[in-house]
Amino acid sequence: VKKAREEAMTGLEVFGRKVIFTANLRLKVKDVDSAIEEIRRIAEGVEGFASGVSTSKKDEHKVGYMSIRVPQEDFYVVIWEIEKLGEVESKDVRGEDVTEQYIDLKARLSNLQKHETRLLEILAVAKTVDEILRVESELNRVRGEIEQLTGQLQYLERRVELATITISLTETAPEPRIKVPEIDWGTPIEYGLWGLLIIAQ
Repeated sequence: VKKAREEAMTGLEVFGRKVIFTANLRLKVKDVDSAIEEIRRIAEGVEGFASGVSTSKKDEHKVGYMSIRVPQEDFYVVIWEIEKLGEVESKDVRGEDVTEQYIDLKARLSNLQKHETRLLEILAVAKTVDEILRVESELNRVRGEIEQLTGQLQYLERRVELATITISLTETAPEPRIKVPEIDWGTPIEYGLWGLLIIAQ
């Protein structure tokens, strides 16, 4: 656990960057349903949650797909815990740096908020109906853009705050049963009895 937490601390977020972490894991497990419940427990244990779960049958074996969202600081710890549930067939961990996009959105939002303040000042001193209508129209446009940018920023912040881990699960093939060959004991016994009868005679 300590090693996993140290790996998490090396993330770009430590240096003030905004990074969206994602991981894709493929695991072979003994029982898909049990693994899904255990992964759910791991996610909820760090105040995360399962955002999607599905199961199906493939060639008489059950397969499952699960997506979870966990706090970024627990990202590597959760991956480490999940890997212990079975045999890891593949793992892909990525970090998308969205710092520049985030800074650009923040700057545009700040400029729009300043523009909104200026329009409110103009509206307060407007005298004619035409002036008031023009200022209100511009004010509505600016407020619409502010709302849109605020939504984009909140979306990025949620993606950075909660990392996404998707897990594909397949059940290991059951051990083949050792089939004991069938032996017809009737014939040997019959011959044995005839042999004993002859000796007795």
